Amino acid sequence: MSEDVKTKEAPEVDATKVIELATASKENAEAARKAVEDLTGKVEQVQSDLEKQEAVAGRKFTEMRQYLETAHGKSGADDWFSTFGKWLSGVWHLNQGNDLPDECKVEGVDFHQKATIGTGTSGTSYLVPELLMPAIFASKDIYGSIVSRCMKVTVPGGQTMNFNETATDPSAYWRTTQGNSMSEATLTWDQGSVSPVLVGAYVTASNELLAVPGVGYAEKAAQRMVRAIVKKEEAGILQGDDDALGTALDPPSDGILTSTSGCTDVGSIADDTIAAYIDFLALCVAQYEGLMNNGMATLVLSPAKVFSLAAEVVSSTNLAGALTWADPRSGLPGQLFGYEYVAHPSAVISGTPDTPYAILAEFGNVVYANSGRLSVDFNPWGSNFLSNATDIRVMTHTDWAFPQASNICYGDYS
Repeated sequence: MSEDVKTKEAPEVDATKVIELATASKENAEAARKAVEDLTGKVEQVQSDLEKQEAVAGRKFTEMRQYLETAHGKSGADDWFSTFGKWLSGVWHLNQGNDLPDECKVEGVDFHQKATIGTGTSGTSYLVPELLMPAIFASKDIYGSIVSRCMKVTVPGGQTMNFNETATDPSAYWRTTQGNSMSEATLTWDQGSVSPVLVGAYVTASNELLAVPGVGYAEKAAQRMVRAIVKKEEAGILQGDDDALGTALDPPSDGILTSTSGCTDVGSIADDTIAAYIDFLALCVAQYEGLMNNGMATLVLSPAKVFSLAAEVVSSTNLAGALTWADPRSGLPGQLFGYEYVAHPSAVISGTPDTPYAILAEFGNVVYANSGRLSVDFNPWGSNFLSNATDIRVMTHTDWAFPQASNICYGDYS
């Protein structure tokens, strides 16, 4: 072996350091393992919490979907009348002696519930299911600008509900001399009542159209009949005369604009100007201070007078009016002097010529009594048998009352 090749000596190993390094590595590994376990536990906890939240959200979604299906039809959209139309078409099939078609079925809806409506020789009618009634009430709020503002109570048709109404308000007095008696004031009450009577509408429908649900004829018929009933109710609340004809065709109670309703006539409105409306509002507030609260009171005008006022406001000579009622050129404002107003075609009394009126009222104090559920009748006989058609009749019971009639004010344009 060459002398240039030297043997290298092995380095000395410090056993203590090796032991220390091994121990530290073990501790680090243990800490790392524990950290991983802790992190795994936290992940599992987060996952568990997330699953719980998803379960709660799922229940809430299910509840909301059930509510929407109840109130707005199965899609959750505003297709109430689509579902109502299915039911109407379905009970027509049953009335014809046919089986209920699959396309007419509605989950949770009873197609067979019937009841006797009216008295005497009246037959039985199909009752609109409770599940579909929110749709009908919603449609009244859509089509009815007065009924939707009234205080609603449910009273069975032909029954009477009594209620108390103030006859004399108490007065307060000062006692300026010690020892003297206070002045006595009397609070008296009258009794009012509502007795809902039958109101309905009917159409003659082609059997061919009713037999095909996809045509949607029953849905359209339902819309028209419900709307006709609401228009009749609101015309009665505003202008009804319970003895105009002296027959059963009269409305059940007087309306606001009749002299016997007890509501307050504050006199004539001079013209279609802002100043005239200010005078009218001031007279109403003088009669009942609560009408100053424009968050509670509603102004009802005939549509013709709304447009007349708009035309007057935008005239070149009425800057004050334009500043008061915004700019009708870009659309009629929704309020007048802070009062929400309703343009209603029944704010008139028929005559030659018709007399339009303005009304200021807290309609929340108007009692609107309804029997609740609608009923539907079918008549395929008589001349309909020859023409292959069916009469469809929708009915309910309604009445109204004004427990605080003197606080409802109106004026005419004479």
